[in-house]
Amino acid sequence: MVGLWHTTREPMIRFVKRMPSLEGKEGALSVSFGHGFPWGDLAEAGARIWVIMDNDEVNAQRIAAQLGQELWEMRDVKRHVRWHCRSTRRWIARWRSLGVPLYLPTSLTIQAIGRYAAVRSLCGGSSSAV
Repeated sequence: MVGLWHTTREPMIRFVKRMPSLEGKEGALSVSFGHGFPWGDLAEAGARIWVIMDNDEVNAQRIAAQLGQELWEMRDVKRHVRWHCRSTRRWIARWRSLGVPLYLPTSLTIQAIGRYAAVRSLCGGSSSAV
């Protein structure tokens, strides 16, 4: 499944906190959520639920399917990205003060420059890129 899940906001806070509570029950040794890489443009790069059991594959699949269904049901939860002008300006100033180049893959570079320009514009600065 491809998506973005902000684990510092509800409903994902509850979801992530619940995973460790499943460990140690019904033979579950470890329960984990891998966010995946939604920009990878292939199914194998999507989100995953890993359940490691003590020799009980059927139960592992049941738990993973249940958690996967919950993720599926959260797919339409509105996700708002907030730009904080002051913290963005501080980050940009700090990066410039280091005097080192920032290397990003091409597609991310375009996104970063576009977002930087949008933030500058929203924060009252010029819309030119770094």
